[in-house]
Formats: sequence, C-alpha cells, structure tokens
Amino acid sequence: MCFVCGPLFGIQLLCFFAAVRVTGAQIGVVIVHIYPVFVTALVWVLTRNRIHRGQLVPALAMSGGIALVAGAGSSTVALNGAILALLSAAGYALYLVVGERWVHQVSQPRRRTGVTRRRNRHRHDRRR
Repeated sequence: MCFVCGPLFGIQLLCFFAAVRVTGAQIGVVIVHIYPVFVTALVWVLTRNRIHRGQLVPALAMSGGIALVAGAGSSTVALNGAILALLSAAGYALYLVVGERWVHQVSQPRRRTGVTRRRNRHRHDRRR
C-alpha cells in the first residue's frame, strides 16, 4: 500500500506547490482546504453510507466560505492554478481515505499474534 500512498502524496504535493506558484499562497492554500468535502464524497462513493445533515451542512458552509474568501481578493484567480489546487485537495483526500484503510489492514495481523495478550500474561505472572 505504501507504493500507492507515497506517490499519491507526492503528486498531490507537486500539485499544491504548482498551484501556489501560479495563484499565490493566499488562493492556493484556501482552495486546498476544501479537501474535507472530497473526503466525505469519497467515503460516500466507497461505502454508500448515508451522508447525514451533520456532515452535509458544515461541508456546504465550508465550501461557501472558501468560495467567498477565494473571491474576496482584488486580483483575478488563474484558472489553471485553481484547478491544480483542487487536484491537490482531491489527491490529499484520496491519500487520507486509502491510508486510513491501510492502517486498519496493517493492525489486524498484529492483533492476531497475541502480542498484547502475552504482555498481559507476563504482568499477571509477576503478581503471583
């Protein structure tokens, strides 16, 4: 899985730095912070779990706030920089979702080996 997460993280970073170079840090950073919306969408696509109002309302409010902040400057926003920032946000969201699943897969074999049980057994033996 690290063969997926590592390059994915690297590509999203390249997109981020390219976006900052094209649009400036103010716009690039603001747009990239829409990634929680992408995380919510990706989790919905992968699991088909229902999105509750408690998730949807803050996501919509955040998206609206980012749109207001991004459009508040006096300069025009370069479209290619904004697209790069959105690609960075989507890449980061994908990295988080894939990485989170990988962490759960890695921890499963360790639980099966009984490492924690042996440690507890050892402590139990000391009490006797």
